[in-house]
Amino acid sequence: MGVGLGLATGWFAFGASTIDPGRTQSPEASTAREVTALEHEVADLRRRLRASEESTSSGERTSSANEPEAKTTVEPVLVSQDAIDAFLREELERMLAGDAIRRRFALDRKGLYEFLVTTWLAAGRPEHAFSVVVACARVFKVWKEALATGEALLAAGNRTLATEAFLLVFPHEPYRVMGHLSELAPDRALAMLDDPVLKDDIAFMPRVYGRIRMLNALGRTADLLAYVDDLAAKGDLPRDVWKDVVDAAPADSERRLRALITSCSADDRPWYELRLADAIASQGRIAEATTMVQAELARKFDPLWLDALTKWAPEQALRYLDERARRLPGDALTLNLYAKELARAGRAVEAFATYEKSLALRFEGGIASRLLELDPVRAATVLSPLVQRDDEELGNIGDALWKAGHRALGLDYWQRAARVDPSDREWKHKLDMVQAGGDPFSRR
Repeated sequence: MGVGLGLATGWFAFGASTIDPGRTQSPEASTAREVTALEHEVADLRRRLRASEESTSSGERTSSANEPEAKTTVEPVLVSQDAIDAFLREELERMLAGDAIRRRFALDRKGLYEFLVTTWLAAGRPEHAFSVVVACARVFKVWKEALATGEALLAAGNRTLATEAFLLVFPHEPYRVMGHLSELAPDRALAMLDDPVLKDDIAFMPRVYGRIRMLNALGRTADLLAYVDDLAAKGDLPRDVWKDVVDAAPADSERRLRALITSCSADDRPWYELRLADAIASQGRIAEATTMVQAELARKFDPLWLDALTKWAPEQALRYLDERARRLPGDALTLNLYAKELARAGRAVEAFATYEKSLALRFEGGIASRLLELDPVRAATVLSPLVQRDDEELGNIGDALWKAGHRALGLDYWQRAARVDPSDREWKHKLDMVQAGGDPFSRR
């Protein structure tokens, strides 16, 4: 198969179909000629492979112990993509007929399970992958495969089987599927959380989060508040859950948070006050919430409070960041936040210049990505001196330029990336696809 892949590479580097589309002929004759030409290509491909194998075998038999072993080189063959596809399919059929897969996994039950699931998913048959997951759920830890299968089923519109897959994940990685289950089956997820058999499987924190989210999804606000009050009375209520509680019942949350703020520690007070501001804003009292946020930011800078101001009063947040950036021109975090808000406000030129100032203080890949989004050509000029030995960053520049329509520049940066790290197949794949006239972002 290594030879086959070498031949495939040869086609991508040099190839075009050997079938001549130039003549006008009947559909039947044209199809027959194409099939015949394809069969000849594949037959020639196999002849060359057999000749190579025989040459290698003969060389091994006749080589002397005192002579260096002769090296056998297989040159890439000019064949069409259809011929390569046909060849690989025939190899697959030969593998199946030769019982190779059964022998490969004869003593590797877990490996066979993973192979079957990933292959069905790659073939676009998530329902078959799900049947394998379910069959093996009592034997193996299947949550990773169940998660991938559930996502694929959901993307295919099969919500029923996706739900079953996510329920297999829930006891093991509840946070990963909590959002899905709150929409698809909150009642069943809640029943799992209450199941005494699973009591030791789901940790305390995800259990609390899960109950609050599922009760909210079911519209059982009174039960949610009773559960929160019970945990608070026991001293077991995590402060982080208040965001979800506020989302479910802002008015009731406001009363409880005001009482909590009077008795909590000084370290916890700002956190509860931010959630109180959320509760107030959620009831439509935006001006009151904004005043609270501005007062806290005047006392102490905190990105969480700034996020709240950005959400409720973006113009005021922009003015606040403008003033702070003038006062602290060497603060990279402030410059990043300011540039982000400038971009959101549609002031792209100012945003780019502000990101540049931040980049001069400290290089960050995230800033490079945002520069490329704003102006890929200008970003390439700015970033090039900073990433000359980083193939990933060079390749990212190439990606952005190509997608923006600057294809010659994009190709140049992929070539640079390939020179920096010749072992990275991503850049070679893109260059080969461009030379073959294909889509460089295709994962074929």
